[in-house]
Amino acid sequence: MKVILTREVPKLGKQSEVREVADGYARNYLFPRGLAIPASQAAQKNLSQTLEQRERHESRKREEQQGVAEKIDSLILRIEGRAGADGRLYGSITSQRLAEALKEQFNLAIDRRKIALEQSIKDLGSYQAQVTLGPGVEATLRIEVVSSDSS
Repeated sequence: MKVILTREVPKLGKQSEVREVADGYARNYLFPRGLAIPASQAAQKNLSQTLEQRERHESRKREEQQGVAEKIDSLILRIEGRAGADGRLYGSITSQRLAEALKEQFNLAIDRRKIALEQSIKDLGSYQAQVTLGPGVEATLRIEVVSSDSS
């Protein structure tokens, strides 16, 4: 019997895949648990339309992420921090602080978990961080850490 999986089933397949299974397995296990539906012509047509719609949505989302990545690549994020005479910061700059500064300075809402620092920022100077916006969409954020002391 051909079925369309409505969820991922271990050792059988992923969501939206069409699989051939034993009649008893489908009737007694997959259908009662809502893991699959019979693969009728109408269901397969509906599945193909759903997959096309999902692909269009993901493509549009990927284009938006690419636009944000280009914007991030072109800007320099300036962060002020209190520092000692030797240029060492009191504390460190975290990805949370970078995300907040992006929101304040450029109105870009980026999740802090998507910002990966190459090294911890504990001194004044220039740094870079990788920002992962989605699958295969990354940007390099340039960071300039300056002293907030007015000396």
